[in-house]
Amino acid sequence: MKEKCLFTMMIPSELLTTTKHDYYSWIMPLDCTDTPFTFYQKVSKKKLTPNMYWETPDQATQFCAWGTEIFMSEEQASLTAIKEFSERLSIYQSTTEGLLPEATGCLLVGGSAFDQTDNEPSETWGNLAQGYFFVPTIILTKTHGQTYLTINIKHDDHLDLATAFEKRFSQFEALQKHPIPSYQTDSTLETEEVSTQNWMSLVNETVAKIKAQPDLTKVVLARETAVKQAQAFEPGKIIKQLKQQQASTYFFGLSSGDYTFIGATPERLLKATENELVTASIAGSTPRGATELEDQKLGNALLHDQKNREEHLIVVKRIIQELEQITQTEIHAQDPVLLKNRDIQHLHLPIVAKRTNAIHFLEVVNQLHPTPALGGEPKALALEWLRQKEPLQRGLYGAPIGWYQLTTDQGEFAVGIRSGVFHGETGRLFAGCGIVADSQAELERIETKVKFRPMLRGIGGQLDDISK
Repeated sequence: MKEKCLFTMMIPSELLTTTKHDYYSWIMPLDCTDTPFTFYQKVSKKKLTPNMYWETPDQATQFCAWGTEIFMSEEQASLTAIKEFSERLSIYQSTTEGLLPEATGCLLVGGSAFDQTDNEPSETWGNLAQGYFFVPTIILTKTHGQTYLTINIKHDDHLDLATAFEKRFSQFEALQKHPIPSYQTDSTLETEEVSTQNWMSLVNETVAKIKAQPDLTKVVLARETAVKQAQAFEPGKIIKQLKQQQASTYFFGLSSGDYTFIGATPERLLKATENELVTASIAGSTPRGATELEDQKLGNALLHDQKNREEHLIVVKRIIQELEQITQTEIHAQDPVLLKNRDIQHLHLPIVAKRTNAIHFLEVVNQLHPTPALGGEPKALALEWLRQKEPLQRGLYGAPIGWYQLTTDQGEFAVGIRSGVFHGETGRLFAGCGIVADSQAELERIETKVKFRPMLRGIGGQLDDISK
């Protein structure tokens, strides 16, 4: 019988001879039939937190990360604090590859808070409320067809590095031997849309504000659906079902303690390689059709709908303006195309800018977030309105979530939408929509009903008529 993962354990010689670095990271290719997702199912079932699962829409990069060498929450989890943290580290990385493979090595993984000025505690979010990042102890990555194991070690004067390495490697081997978990059948799911009438009143109030204040052109309002079932929600099961149901999306799960943030988001915030900054504008949406003909008609109507095109153009202009200012290059926008997910289709436009060494990845993330697709336009005025009027605490909803390679200043963040946070038997699902001068509260309510559907389907919920 073929072993699940074939490799030879060799303790890096650097671990036996030096103590001058803050972190040590060992990366090795594996011949492995286990996938990052099967490992995530095991990690999640055994409640080995913190942990994180990540998968790109094209499935080119997936990882499961667990254990922590250091974690950063609350004010430490701001993008500014993380940048400062990364700049003072000394990291030794050992790899048999010429270049460090994507999403391997000494990574910070996790998510920033949507509003980094919101310091209120939250029963809904627990210790994820103000953001949460960690350097994982172990990462299993599959990228571009090759699987890699990363073992990270934070050094201190009382730690024997070789012993620490062997301990972490043994933990990986032990988990490898565990069977992939099975899951119980779905119990009855209770759902309740939270304060719908109050939210619709806020839509009307926001429309009036935009009409009265011409320099405020768009505000994105979010709302919640509360969910509950008899047994605890299982993150591995939810993501497994999302992977079976949704296409062209990022899948993520981030757990700390008993709280897990899960999503199937179509939206990239930013990917940074050595030479490029890659983002996208997603705004404007309509449901999928029941037949191919109806789906095509709905998509064509979206492409030619003035309100949705204007809403999308607001996002495109802001992203391009920010990137042109950062990169000092000119970017020419194309026309949007349709991005089709199972329940919803969007106006979508990829945007690429050239990168130089002087451009710090996290500074660009901080500059772009939130785009007008999640906050509004202009950013400062929209956020001021949300802080005054929006009653829910967004936590990681709509926020940057992903990974950052500490030694290369590269990484990728998606936008945490089509998502929910779960704690035991309860959870909250989130959806939002862009409010502009001609928005109608009832149509916006229906739009958010469509946006709840991916997560409702993923947790086994019943999909009712979106007009009700």
